[in-house]
Amino acid sequence: GDNIFIHSQNTYKPINNEVYQLPGQIKEIEAYGAASEYYKTISRNGNEAYILKKHVRVYFEDEREFSYQENEYGPTDYRLEEPLDKNYPFYKDTGYRGQLNMAFGNANFQSYPFKSETIDTEPLLSKEFSFIYTKKPKLVDNQRFYFGVLVATHLSTVNYLLNDYKAQQENLRISAGPIGIYDLYQNKNNGITSFISLQYHLLDQMKVTIKDDDKDQRRYFSQYGFHIHTGLNYQRINAIGPLDFVLGVNAKWHLPRTYDSLSSGSNEDFWYSNGSESYDQKARVETMAFLGLKIDY
Repeated sequence: GDNIFIHSQNTYKPINNEVYQLPGQIKEIEAYGAASEYYKTISRNGNEAYILKKHVRVYFEDEREFSYQENEYGPTDYRLEEPLDKNYPFYKDTGYRGQLNMAFGNANFQSYPFKSETIDTEPLLSKEFSFIYTKKPKLVDNQRFYFGVLVATHLSTVNYLLNDYKAQQENLRISAGPIGIYDLYQNKNNGITSFISLQYHLLDQMKVTIKDDDKDQRRYFSQYGFHIHTGLNYQRINAIGPLDFVLGVNAKWHLPRTYDSLSSGSNEDFWYSNGSESYDQKARVETMAFLGLKIDY
């Protein structure tokens, strides 16, 4: 038979009813119920598993060996009697993972080509909220890989001081797409995970606002495209009950793209065209730090 691990808080009472701790080399996991006939243990792939107590032989390696009552069954007899007990812990489908993140960083995008010279820029704190839902794919024989979907909302703002006026540009982006997650390292308390996602832009809008002493005007520009979202994070396992605390960094890789105007302008001093207009964005990389909560179930 195999060595198994059971909970160290359990005690064993021999015939004389004196209470002993289980031997030190047996690292135990809690029993299934106070008067259960099963031990809760861990399978080879790290999932919860249960085994009948009468199928387990405890080796104390001290004087308790003389008072130990052998089980009715041999330690390698794993046959179950039918009908099964109504409380028998059947296998439950697991391998799901949910994660909620909040990220922060500096805005990093190319501004609208203002007609007045830019004197100074002030990037504000960028914010991003994202949700990840994944599951271990059954077709992949790897317990560390998860596949699912990532949905994110991003908001970044930059203020500009120009020769003739002030301006502000805001980028609102909502994206969604598939994500692959790989657990690089994990033990009982800590974990390190990497991920990659292809994000399609459901909405990618630039709002450009220009102000001077007498008047101000705003225009909206948008495009539809995608970017690659990569990241690395650290997890503190079971930091808040069943929830893991997550701390990490991500990078979003953007290809060159063109933003087209959605609204017209009415001041020729501000815009190159009061009608349809567009401007280009160069390739860029956005980096952010994030924190969040994760649960495996």
